[in-house]
Amino acid sequence: MDKVLLKSKIKLIRWLKSDWNIILQHVQVHELITTTEYDHLKSITVPTDVVIKLLDIIHGKGENVCRDFLNLLKNDDVNECSPELREWIKTVDTSGMFCIEHILRISLKKPVHKVGAYFS
Repeated sequence: MDKVLLKSKIKLIRWLKSDWNIILQHVQVHELITTTEYDHLKSITVPTDVVIKLLDIIHGKGENVCRDFLNLLKNDDVNECSPELREWIKTVDTSGMFCIEHILRISLKKPVHKVGAYFS
C-alpha cells in the first residue's frame, strides 16, 4: 500500500488540498497520526504543504498505516469534495496480506511496534 500511496502522491495532493482540514480531522480521529503530528500539520498555512507533509508522515509509518489511510479515503464523507478521488479510490485494492501488527493494533486500539510476522 505504501507504493500505491507514493505512486499516487501527485494526484492525492491535488485532490486533498482543497479539503485538507477535513482530511486532517479524519486522520486524527482514526489515530493515523499523533497529536504532535496533528499540531504540526495544523500550524502549516499552505494547504498543498499540509497535504504533502501528511502524505509523507503516512508513508513513513509503513504498509499498514498506508492501507488504513487508503481505506479511510474510501469513506464518502472523506472523499465527498473530490469526484476524481472518489472514482480513483474505488479502483484501489486494499485487501490482501495483513501484518500481525495491524491486527494487534486494531485489537488493542493502540499502536504496536513492528513485530515482523506476516500471514495471509
